[in-house]
Amino acid sequence: MRLAQMEEKLVLAHLLKRFDIVATDSTEALCTFHLSNCFETLLIQNELKLVGSMTVAPKSVTVQLRRRMPMLQKEAMK
Repeated sequence: MRLAQMEEKLVLAHLLKRFDIVATDSTEALCTFHLSNCFETLLIQNELKLVGSMTVAPKSVTVQLRRRMPMLQKEAMK
């Protein structure tokens, strides 16, 4: 069990290191966060439809992974 959880974390870290997570056009509502007086406030541009199951989550949030540019390529472009 612990080995499986460790492997999950490694895979997630590997994905986050190499890819950016970007919302697609089919995402129903865009949410933006800002900090105000050390409290996090949620500003909703559209009405967000929540669906309850084990956790409360938005009805439709579709994301895609975009490959990050390696640092060597970024420096070469400058």
